[in-house]
Amino acid sequence: MSLRSFAAPVALATLIACLPGCGAMKFASSEPAGQDSVAAGNAAFDQKDYGRACQELSKAGAGAGAETLTRAGVACAKAGQDKAETSFKAALSANPAYAPAMEGLGQTALSLGDPARARDVLEAAAKAGGHDPRAAMALGDAWLLSGQCDKAQAAYQDALRRDGGLSQAKSRLEATRLLCGTKKASGASAATPASGATSPGYSGSTLPSGSTQPAAPASAKDPGKPAKPATKTIDLNDI
Repeated sequence: MSLRSFAAPVALATLIACLPGCGAMKFASSEPAGQDSVAAGNAAFDQKDYGRACQELSKAGAGAGAETLTRAGVACAKAGQDKAETSFKAALSANPAYAPAMEGLGQTALSLGDPARARDVLEAAAKAGGHDPRAAMALGDAWLLSGQCDKAQAAYQDALRRDGGLSQAKSRLEATRLLCGTKKASGASAATPASGATSPGYSGSTLPSGSTQPAAPASAKDPGKPAKPATKTIDLNDI
């Protein structure tokens, strides 16, 4: 056998032996950092496995971009995890004008019992072009918790303009019209939250109602005076 005929098989064998290692190195170098987590997180989100989606998408890091980080926040919020606020803030760090991240942050603030902050963030989201109907409904809830009936009505109407089939917004609008209309008819000021009230739609809050009530019985101490009627409340989770 000549030297040339012997060298050819050896070179071919060496090339074949190298292929698995070379292929692995090429795959590792072409895969962006965090790409596996994003893919796994998106797949879990599509399957409504929000706990896993939150876990995976939260690993993506700041370089993942505002859209991915906002999706992480939505997944964490749906899973009831505390990472939601962190993810929305990270999304806004990546893009301060990204309306969906503002909407998510505002709704999170409301769920944490901070309606004043929720109002500020959700109004900024609307100005930035936000169009999520549930964000508009959350803004209405925040205004209602603050005793601003007219602004709450406007926010609920905006939610229905965005999605006419959003039944919760319709129920809240009807209840708020009843509340505000009765308050105006009686000459009272705008409604104020009941003591200890928290965010409606998130943790069972109640608000004072101006609904017409039956005449109260006379006070035992002063027969000439009717007893003060007890404050009636509306639980917005039930409407």
